This record gives sequence, C-alpha cells and structure tokens, in this order.
Amino acid sequence: MTRVSSEFDLRLRRIDHHQRRQADQGVVHRVTRDGLIVTVQRRRHRTLPLQGLIVLATTMIGFKAFLLTALGSGVYLERLAPLQAGSWIERAGAWVMQVDPATARLAEWLGTWLH
Repeated sequence: MTRVSSEFDLRLRRIDHHQRRQADQGVVHRVTRDGLIVTVQRRRHRTLPLQGLIVLATTMIGFKAFLLTALGSGVYLERLAPLQAGSWIERAGAWVMQVDPATARLAEWLGTWLH
C-alpha cells in the first residue's frame, strides 16, 4: 500500500513540475463549456523594456560625465566638432554625446571627487 502511495505521489510531482514548466513558457489551461481542458498558448504582449532603457540612459550619462571630467570641456567639445561635420551616423553620435544639463551637473560633481 505504501509503495502504491509513493508511486502516486511521484506521478503527481512529475505532473505538477510539468505544468509549472509549461506555465513559465506561457502555456495556460482553460476549461471549455463542455468541460474539456484545453492547453492554450498565452499571448505575449510586446512591451517597451522601460527598466533597460533607464539603465542605458543612466550609463550613457555617466559615461559622458566621466569623459567630460577627464578630458575637460574644451577638449571634449573639440573632439565632438569633427563628429558634427561627419556622416549621418557621426552626426547622430555627436547628438547623443552632446553636453546636456544632467551630464554637466554630474561632471561637476565627479570633478570634485576626482580632482
């Protein structure tokens, strides 16, 4: 009797594990009107990865502030000038690397710590 019970418990654990794995992959089970259980793929909504964009923007501002502090504003703007006169990719890079208020403020703060 104990052997039958342990085999049954093992089978239940396997089924539960399988269903959890399916749920992680986006599969849900629905019961239809006639009582039939149907497996349905859950719709995945494409969302904007807000957290990733925030991390990217913060890292970019930090990198620009570090360069501005290390090079000085004159040298930084001097190196930015050829990019502004280049191809469209270089102009886009110059636009991204331009000194904005957040970068300038962080560069001032970094300057007090690094010098």
